[in-house]
Amino acid sequence: MGKTILCSDCFKDYGLKKMAERIGTRKNFHCPNCGSETGVGLDLEDVRKLCSKYFVEGSYNSVKYGGSPILMMVDDTFGFGFDYSVHKSLEHDLKLINKTTGSAPTDYGPAMWKVGITEWLERLTSKIPRKRNTAIEELVSRCRIKEISTDSQFYRIRTNVTDIVNEKSFDAPKSQKYSGGRFNVKDGVVFYASFDVETCIHECRVNMEDLLYVATFEPCSTLRLMNLNDVEEEKTEETPFEDLSIAINQIFKAGSHSYGITRKISQFAKARGLDGVIYPSYFNSVRERPHINIALYGQVIKNKKVRVKSIDRILLDEVSYKFNYGPCFNTDNVSENSYCCFHSLTIT
Repeated sequence: MGKTILCSDCFKDYGLKKMAERIGTRKNFHCPNCGSETGVGLDLEDVRKLCSKYFVEGSYNSVKYGGSPILMMVDDTFGFGFDYSVHKSLEHDLKLINKTTGSAPTDYGPAMWKVGITEWLERLTSKIPRKRNTAIEELVSRCRIKEISTDSQFYRIRTNVTDIVNEKSFDAPKSQKYSGGRFNVKDGVVFYASFDVETCIHECRVNMEDLLYVATFEPCSTLRLMNLNDVEEEKTEETPFEDLSIAINQIFKAGSHSYGITRKISQFAKARGLDGVIYPSYFNSVRERPHINIALYGQVIKNKKVRVKSIDRILLDEVSYKFNYGPCFNTDNVSENSYCCFHSLTIT
């Protein structure tokens, strides 16, 4: 541990103060800066870590595909000169950090692949059908096939269903709106499920008023699925701009605007005679480990592709959030929006 230079009580911004309490280590001492005896002490490395977490990671901004921090910390040899408009509490803390460490946050120009400017996404989002379809067909050919045996289990949640003991209540519907789901197909229906119950709850966007029911399934015979979590590497893809796995990750972190791509992928997979696809959960970036979902083609209970092992009710006992803080600021260069709080949000 280095020499203590600041403590958490030195900071006026609430979020920065709370982050300092997490990062600092020294307690029960007299702060050399503010004189507090109740704050958590920070040495120089602690303050640099605090700045990295709060200003850099905390300024992360999502874009259509991917995202990047807006700020980076640099040595400010010409004196403090933060260009953004911030609340007076944070302005105080910025001056203190600059005086103590000689550094300050400034604009960060990310590598373009981080914000979705890649060869794969350029092809997959092309308005030229032939170019787009060729890319999707190549993507499908690069995904490995995973076989799900009869001793596997997966889960599907339904909410506010009346005929809940009827197994057919958990099947795919007789018809679906093509634009209504991530892997919907034009010539059939899709059954969505997850390999763990908690992921089901997240994916269904449930609320406290819902009556929740979960069915546990197992395959009646081996299922052959395209695995979007397992892509064959290509030696020619030497940079992130060319890497297919990075493009796939950005697609599944994106919102419903990416469904046009994934529905086309699903259509190609179905045309190959596969039973469905395995794909990463949208919530993976804010969970401790990767979680995966499954999409199967057709009414799989009716067609005896899967069987229901049990049906249970779910009651939510606790919902908690783990989060970090980040800076709020206005600037003409990054619109008039405030980029704030809750980067690294995790539902547990």
